[in-house]
Amino acid sequence: MHTSGPWVPRNADFVEEEIIANVDQDDYGDLICDKICVVDCGNPRWRENARLITAAPDLLDEARKQVAWLQHLRSEAVGSLRGSLIDGIDQSIKYLSAAIAKATGKP
Repeated sequence: MHTSGPWVPRNADFVEEEIIANVDQDDYGDLICDKICVVDCGNPRWRENARLITAAPDLLDEARKQVAWLQHLRSEAVGSLRGSLIDGIDQSIKYLSAAIAKATGKP
């Protein structure tokens, strides 16, 4: 399980080239802090990568909410929507679920 979000950059300009996740407690009540370092290794997009990493917990949470909403929508509208709309909902559920599985390591 990942450290719960929100994750925030240590500073807005990423001057220290580091992202720090929220401080959490482990099973024994000890404080832990996970760090993800993003450094400029010749990649001109390292700042964009750092921003994407800090958004990961929010993106995962929202993807889960959208899957739940789409599943609810599908069950409520199955008789009233055309097949192509149901197919679109099913496809969205499939793709979001695959992204969630990739992020969590769970099928």
